[in-house]
Amino acid sequence: MEFNLPALTERVSDIDVKYSYFDADTVKIFLPEKYYPEFLPEEKRIESEFGEYYSKTIAGERNITHIRIVKRNAGTYPAEKYAEYANFIREVSKADNVKITLKSET
Repeated sequence: MEFNLPALTERVSDIDVKYSYFDADTVKIFLPEKYYPEFLPEEKRIESEFGEYYSKTIAGERNITHIRIVKRNAGTYPAEKYAEYANFIREVSKADNVKITLKSET
């Protein structure tokens, strides 16, 4: 989920999230010989009244499996919750942009 939210110092109108969103993905990456994961993202869980996010990366014998689930809740939220909403969106985006690093044995 990626959004560019305007930076507002004081929001006047309510936040109107018109539709719910749910996405679940599992990606399996098969590693070439002599490559291994140097860095894998940590398991991440974000829970908010605006939605939920979960991701987990698992290293196998010659593969890496990445699981990602994101849910956004539809609704009308009071203007004073804008900072919380923006934080939820930023945290999800930040979690989605963590990279896997591979290293070669040679």
